[in-house]
Amino acid sequence: MLLKFIVLKIVCRNCSLNRARAYRAKEKEERNTERIALVKDSKMRSRYGIGLNDFNAATIAQDSKCAICQKGGRKLFIDHSHEDKKVRALLCNICNTGFGLLAENIQYMDNAKQYLMFHGNT
Repeated sequence: MLLKFIVLKIVCRNCSLNRARAYRAKEKEERNTERIALVKDSKMRSRYGIGLNDFNAATIAQDSKCAICQKGGRKLFIDHSHEDKKVRALLCNICNTGFGLLAENIQYMDNAKQYLMFHGNT
């Protein structure tokens, strides 16, 4: 005669609920990560005409450094021409802001360079 044994795993209600909550939280986090990437990709495509993969490729091409100051370890932003919307490079927030405040005007930038040279770059 073949005996079948049924193994019952006894788990308390709280442990079972905690395990289920942890599983749902992990699943939710994975879905949110995917959703965030899709939204970011969509926004980049509509604003700059490049996607998240293009941005990541540019980041690697620039060695994760700002195109102007060459400093790494900073979050990079897409620099683009406001006239023709063409993407130029990736800049850190400081350089991107400075570039924008000088109205992307080469004469202003030359004047700022001359000013720093005259008054000393500290």
